[in-house]
Amino acid sequence: MFSLSRNEIRSMISLMDRPLAAKELAQAIPLSLPSAYRILENLESRGFIRSEGAHPRCYLPSDSLHSQALRQILGSGDYPFSAFLDSKMLILLSICYHEKDNNRVAKETGLKKDSLRKYVRELESVGLISSKENIIKIPSINERFRSLLQDYSRGVFNHHISSRIDRPIFQWAGGLDFLFSVSIDHDVDEGSITGPIAMERYGILLVTDLIDRYWSFWKRELRLEDHALFNILIDRTRARISYSLLLLDSKDYDKKYLLQEARQLGLETIISDMVKYLRGKEVRRTEFPSRQEFEQLRRDYGVLK
Repeated sequence: MFSLSRNEIRSMISLMDRPLAAKELAQAIPLSLPSAYRILENLESRGFIRSEGAHPRCYLPSDSLHSQALRQILGSGDYPFSAFLDSKMLILLSICYHEKDNNRVAKETGLKKDSLRKYVRELESVGLISSKENIIKIPSINERFRSLLQDYSRGVFNHHISSRIDRPIFQWAGGLDFLFSVSIDHDVDEGSITGPIAMERYGILLVTDLIDRYWSFWKRELRLEDHALFNILIDRTRARISYSLLLLDSKDYDKKYLLQEARQLGLETIISDMVKYLRGKEVRRTEFPSRQEFEQLRRDYGVLK
């Protein structure tokens, strides 16, 4: 879904010069004609290219967000296109919003640690990433590149989900995972339910017109702590923060896991303050409920200790 093969990238580069028919592309790469048709069909179905005409049918890059981002990355000439092949693109997308440790990147991309180390060395050698003390990140000098990766990630997912769901509301992107909302009357099988609706399984019943859903490239079982984090990623309003505090207060949450995931999502500061708040310590944040408001919320939803 996110990664591209060598011949797919070569095809994109060829189509950046001028529209081509399948036969012309096959000669340019070179490829067999059936292979050229398969690649073009795949790129078109994923929103990277579009076609026009009939005899012959010609192909050219689409105006989609991910197609534009990819063309800018490949067209810059700053990096060899081999740096964006297959699993290496997954590594780049995994860290395009926040730095992450090796274990997390391996989990998100599905790579074995030996393969991850190999690809990280290759990406480091061309200056795309840096790796130190088990942390992989995109250097600040590459902010423009980071922004293009984010556009690519969002564009690929937007195309994927919009082709399956009517009018999804995109809430948050993390590179290889996403949050979106749909109307409560939609029958959706993409992603896992999260947000206020997911709080029902913990005995907290909230009324809402939308269902928040979480989608990830890798298989992930969501925990109570994840739902609390996703509430805040979607909207840092007092209501959402209050829901997350209420959810964490309703059960014995795993503080270590919560803070670990918060670091991966760039939420370490606010989550640390939430932990302090739940321990009864003073926290000066205007978006947090007052102690009186929170006690009333606990009574209203039966979260009593």
